[in-house]
Amino acid sequence: MHTFGHGVPLDHEEGRFWLRQSALQGLTAAQINLGAIYAEGLGTDPDLVKAFAWLTLGAENSRAANQALEQVSQRIKLEDRALAEAMITELRRKTAKDRIPKVGETAH
Repeated sequence: MHTFGHGVPLDHEEGRFWLRQSALQGLTAAQINLGAIYAEGLGTDPDLVKAFAWLTLGAENSRAANQALEQVSQRIKLEDRALAEAMITELRRKTAKDRIPKVGETAH
């Protein structure tokens, strides 16, 4: 909402904060949106490392994210891709810990 000013004042920083909170809980749409924001530099400097990491996580659960991930893959430098891979590992650890259980799933 804050990212696009829907019903609240436009605030990219606040929007990224809440998207990240949702993304860390394993919400695919938030992971994809956060990746797209970093890829395009919406309200922030573009950051292909963060974009690649978040889009990779989102692509694990959504075919729609694969196209955006492919575009970032073509733009990211090899050394930055290594940073992104390390970030993906850390994000997977965090999302596994913070993820909201799905219906019928028990929390760990």
